[in-house]
Amino acid sequence: MDSNERKKLFAVLVQEILAQCGNVKVKLAKQLGISGGSLTHWLQGKIDPGGLGIKTFAAIADVKGVSVDELADYLGFFEPKFDKSLEKFRQLLQELLENNSQDELAQKTGISQGSISKWLDPERQFDLENISAMRIAAIAKQKKWSIERLLNYLDLKQKKQFVPCDLKAEAADLSLSEQVELLAWLSGIIDRKIKESENISPLIKKQTTGDIKSERNICIVLEKDDIKIVSEYLSSLGHYTQLQLKNITIATPSSLPESLSFFDVLLFDLNNQQSPCIPLIESLQFDGDVVAIVDRSLPEDIQDRLKEKVTEVIVKPVPWSELKQKAYFM
Repeated sequence: MDSNERKKLFAVLVQEILAQCGNVKVKLAKQLGISGGSLTHWLQGKIDPGGLGIKTFAAIADVKGVSVDELADYLGFFEPKFDKSLEKFRQLLQELLENNSQDELAQKTGISQGSISKWLDPERQFDLENISAMRIAAIAKQKKWSIERLLNYLDLKQKKQFVPCDLKAEAADLSLSEQVELLAWLSGIIDRKIKESENISPLIKKQTTGDIKSERNICIVLEKDDIKIVSEYLSSLGHYTQLQLKNITIATPSSLPESLSFFDVLLFDLNNQQSPCIPLIESLQFDGDVVAIVDRSLPEDIQDRLKEKVTEVIVKPVPWSELKQKAYFM
């Protein structure tokens, strides 16, 4: 991975961390011990993380919730794939030579004995991707593997994009409720794969899957349909609480279900004193918990009125990391 690739990858990583901090740059900069200007440069993809001081690098890993080694590996510091692939390739050749001499293997595969000898030399470096398709096919045949299996074994299969472009285009045309359903479906797949994986860091697995998932059903009521706000709520709640996306419903005051008996928690997002959520909360008949997340500009008298009606009023920016301690989410 070259410097430009690291810069881009690092910018994406910092944006993810910023989202975890409620998109409050000052808060993240303080946690990392850097200036706001430095954070801006990071987000703009101007900084190669390889040049950061180790103290700052360790702070990033800590905020992200991974080890320093895991972060370095993610950012391509080790470039382990090339060496590991060569090691696997040489090991495979040694297995084929257990019952064959190099000459015999050369005759069976149509590969020169000189090439086989060169490949086996641990002091020699070469690019596996430059080996011809016919040679790869011949080796796979001797191993009694499919070519596909050999490519996967040697990590030579080209990785698909995280979200294919056609899926991105189609997702943009979905309604808000359909987009939320898509997010829940993807979250379920990711959650299942992490649980099944043996190679993922135990720390990341614990943070992502949690020990016990909450079965609480929650309805998030927004003033209007806004996929950006929805994504922030879903990603932050998924990261910091044990709530499951399949148990989260998104609504607006006009689309709130007639019966609320299905829900354990109603969470309202209020941005100003004209919010349609305020009269709705004040007239609400609901047996579960009601949480109001309000903008700090909301007058104190309105906040006090809401406190009489709801379980809790939370002033933005939302302290996401503290929500896991809330009884109404457990």
